[in-house]
Amino acid sequence: MNGASPVFSASRENQRRVKMFSALLILISAMHLLTLLTIMAGIQTEREGAGTSGEGSGGSLDPADQTGPAEDAGYQVREWRNADYVDLAFSLAGFWVGTTGLKATQNEELQVRERSERNTSE
Repeated sequence: MNGASPVFSASRENQRRVKMFSALLILISAMHLLTLLTIMAGIQTEREGAGTSGEGSGGSLDPADQTGPAEDAGYQVREWRNADYVDLAFSLAGFWVGTTGLKATQNEELQVRERSERNTSE
């Protein structure tokens, strides 16, 4: 049989999709874990009254002479909340699933490569 079979092509395309999904999942989970790390360390700040209409809502029309969000009296350090434990668990699980997906696709690619090398040598 000359050329790649349709089953082999579909399998290869599925491996690419799993690899792309895994890489995106790792990226998103890593960003969320870094955000949670900044909250845990006390670096993350939020605007007082965020989500409410009124004073302190901020925006692009703020005076340019402000030195930064951490020095502005309208900001406070965000405390660690119980819901952050759930976010942490989901982010860790997402990171683990992503790395497992990447490892699985790499192992499958190595096995396919070894099989094709054996078939060509015979």
